[in-house]
Amino acid sequence: MNPVALWFADGSAFFAGLTLVLATGVLFLRFGTHRVGRPVLAVLLPVGLLTVAASGTPLPLWLYLLWAAPAVAIPFMARKAGMRRLGVGACVWLAAATGVMLVLELPHRAAPQIKVTKGSAVYVIGDSLSAGMFERERSWPVVLGGRVPLRVVNLARPGATLQSARLQAGGIMEPGSLAILEIGGIDFLEMVGADRFQERLEALVLDLHRRGCRILMFELPLPPFWNAYGRAQRDVARANGVMLLPKHGFASVLGADGATSDGLHFSPAGHEAVAALVAGVITVQ
Repeated sequence: MNPVALWFADGSAFFAGLTLVLATGVLFLRFGTHRVGRPVLAVLLPVGLLTVAASGTPLPLWLYLLWAAPAVAIPFMARKAGMRRLGVGACVWLAAATGVMLVLELPHRAAPQIKVTKGSAVYVIGDSLSAGMFERERSWPVVLGGRVPLRVVNLARPGATLQSARLQAGGIMEPGSLAILEIGGIDFLEMVGADRFQERLEALVLDLHRRGCRILMFELPLPPFWNAYGRAQRDVARANGVMLLPKHGFASVLGADGATSDGLHFSPAGHEAVAALVAGVITVQ
């Protein structure tokens, strides 16, 4: 994966943009009238704002606006000595809004910990990233089964969508099993609207709940400005008690050297890395 695309997809751009905007806002109060400093800061500020906006981080729109308002106002306040006090207040506002955004987003960087009884079944529902592209390929669910003392059943199918994955759910026979969802990427690539994406995802999750499953879902690494799909995943997860595997873990595998065979589908090394990622959140009792 292209390093810049990875930087956005794994969420790093969000934190870098927040830092740049806050630092630029503070520096405007000191160098806002400087003939060299002001033009430099005038370039850095919109770069930071655009970076955060493009990061795909699914925070509420009202919070983005509340955060951006003082950042946009500070350069104008910094030009006039009589407005300096207002500029300081705007910086405090910007710092507080930045703190709120960090508090809301940082928990989504932490991987969950899931306790599973030894010997129980784990079902993987997914598309070609989990099914593999070749008949004898050791896909990551197969590798995972060799890493943990659990019975890992791979129900994934190439080309699966959120709708067709409900047929995969029919293969779950044991109530109380852990279901791992790596699904939704094809719906996204087919430009299914975010509302329909959310409806289909929730229908799948409810099917799994009716089967008594606990659910771990891969959060999708998203390209710039596609916040709505990430928000849909998080809304469904929050409303239905679904555990999310943070997108930066999945994105880091996609971006690792030699982890994919075509830029998307995993190589043997990639399957090993995904299996290790999943095994790291499972505690076998």
